[in-house]
Amino acid sequence: IKGKIIGKTFDVAVMKKEIKEAPPLPFNLVKLQTYCDKKWGYSPQEVMEITQSLRDNHKAITYNRSDCQYLTSEHFAEAPLTVAATLQSLMVEPAIYDINTERKSKAFNDKYVKLHFAIIPSGQPVQIGELTQKEQNVYIAIARRYLMQFAPETLKERTSLTADSEFGPFTAAETVILSAGWHKLDEGYSEDDEETDEAATGLARVPAGTYKCLVNSAEIKESETKPPKRYTQASLNEDLTRIVKYVTDPAIKELLLKKDDGKKGENGSIGTTATRAMIIDNLIKRGYLAQDGKNIISTNLGRVFYNALPDEIKKADTTALWYAHQEAIIEGTEEPTALTESVLDTINHVISTCKEPTIKLAKKEEVIIGKCPLCGEAVIHINNKKLQAYKCKNENCDFIMWEKSFGSKISEDNARRILDGKTTLTM
Repeated sequence: IKGKIIGKTFDVAVMKKEIKEAPPLPFNLVKLQTYCDKKWGYSPQEVMEITQSLRDNHKAITYNRSDCQYLTSEHFAEAPLTVAATLQSLMVEPAIYDINTERKSKAFNDKYVKLHFAIIPSGQPVQIGELTQKEQNVYIAIARRYLMQFAPETLKERTSLTADSEFGPFTAAETVILSAGWHKLDEGYSEDDEETDEAATGLARVPAGTYKCLVNSAEIKESETKPPKRYTQASLNEDLTRIVKYVTDPAIKELLLKKDDGKKGENGSIGTTATRAMIIDNLIKRGYLAQDGKNIISTNLGRVFYNALPDEIKKADTTALWYAHQEAIIEGTEEPTALTESVLDTINHVISTCKEPTIKLAKKEEVIIGKCPLCGEAVIHINNKKLQAYKCKNENCDFIMWEKSFGSKISEDNARRILDGKTTLTM
C-alpha cells in the first residue's frame, strides 16, 4: 500500500465542527479522591481526613462523604451568596473567570439528589492562610470545581480530514480551543486524563473545503498494545463503585445494579463512600496488599489467602444476596432473622469447604513504608536479628530510621506518617 500511494493524487475533504464542552460536575468524595491522587498523590484515606478537617475545623465545605455529584434548585437559589463567599475566600474577582450565577449547569438537577448532594464550598468566607498546604489544595480544588458551574462553556473546533483511496479512507484530525470558558478554572487538569492519538499537525489552520493532494511520502507506524494500568489506591477506590462489571451471574448483576438504581456515580458498587478507603487501607495494613510506588500490588500472603477461599466469598455475589435479604426485610416479606441465618449459613459453609492453602508462603516480602526524603527511592521495613529499622532500598543512600528511637517503638503506621511529613503523638 505504501508503495502504491506515494506519488498519487487524492481528493481530500476537510471539515470543521464547533464543539461546546460543558463543565465537569462538582466533586463527590470518590471523584475528589481520584483528582487529589492524580494531582498531588494524596491517598483516598488522606483526602477523607483532609475534608473532615475542612468541614469540622474550618466550616469550609459541605458534607464530605457524599456519593452524589449533583445539586438542587435550592442550591441554585443560594448560589449568589455561596459564589460571593467562595470568590472572597480565593481572593479573585468574578470578571477574571466570567462567573455569572444566572448560568445553570447540568449539575443542578433535583431528581439526582437523594440523601446527599455534591461537595461544595460552604456559604461563608474561609481564611485560606489558616489552612495547611494540603487543606488549601483540596479546598481550592472543591471551590474551583463549584465555580465552573457558573463559567461559560469551553468552545472547541475539531478539524477532520478524509482522503478516499482504493485501500479505504485515510483520516486525520486536530482539535483546538477557541474559547477557554470554564477551563480557565481547571489549572491544566483534565478529569478524564486520557491519552489521545491526535497530534498538533497544523491541520486546524487549513480552511474547510475539498482539495487535490499529492502524496510525497508515507510511513508505516508499528505500535504495541499496553496491559491495563495497575491500580492505585484512588483508581481501586473508584472501581469499587462499579464492581458489577466483574460479575458473571446475570441475577447477581441485576441485584447489584438495582441496589444503585437512581444513584448517579454508583453503578453496581460494594462498600460505601465512607468505608471504601478504609477497607483498602486495612488490606494494606494486614499485608494482603502492598504499596509499590503509587501502585497497589497483591502480596504473596494475599494471593494464598484468596486461593484458599470459596468462590462465594471471592466474588461480589454474597454481598448482592445479603442486600436482597435486607430489601425483603424492609418490604416485610421476610423476617429479620432471614439475614442473620443467611450470614451464618455462609460462614458455616466456608468453614466446612475452605481448602488448606496449597502454596507455601514465601519468605516475608518487603514492606514498602514510603518514599525516601533524601533520594526518592522506596523505604522498606527491615525486621531481622541484625537490624530493626526503616531503611532506604537504594544502597548508595544513607537514610535510616531506627524502629526503636527515643525509648519508644515506631510502628509501621507511624513510620508512614513521618515519611509523609505528618506528626505523630504516640509510638
